[in-house]
Amino acid sequence: MALMVGAGRKWDLLLVVANDRYGAERFDTVRRLIEATLRSGHSVQVWACGVANTLTATTAAPDESGDDCRQSGQRPAADLISELVAEYPDRFSWVACQSCSDECGCAEHIPGVLTEPGFANFGEFVDGAVKTVYIGGS
Repeated sequence: MALMVGAGRKWDLLLVVANDRYGAERFDTVRRLIEATLRSGHSVQVWACGVANTLTATTAAPDESGDDCRQSGQRPAADLISELVAEYPDRFSWVACQSCSDECGCAEHIPGVLTEPGFANFGEFVDGAVKTVYIGGS
């Protein structure tokens, strides 16, 4: 169940985080965009695609170096995302692409993270946002 289009829901920003590893210091870019949007009173929905799904994973999956994704500096990202979901239930949402999550070996996510079966309905997410920003990947 996604919060994106139900009952005419329109998000101010759809932030697509895709393919690149946004853990450790690189997550700061995503974090700053989310926090600035919320601080200004706007709503933001994040669509995590590719390896970005490891940010909210509860299952241990090896990253490219063979390290556990929860031990590679990404756990603080999951904690922050969890806090934002709880603090801003009507203005913040994190959506994990289930297909990408399965490919990364991170099929389970922290509470509050929504999952969508794949990219097939991505257009609905774009249509459900005033602005879309794509960050990471190609």
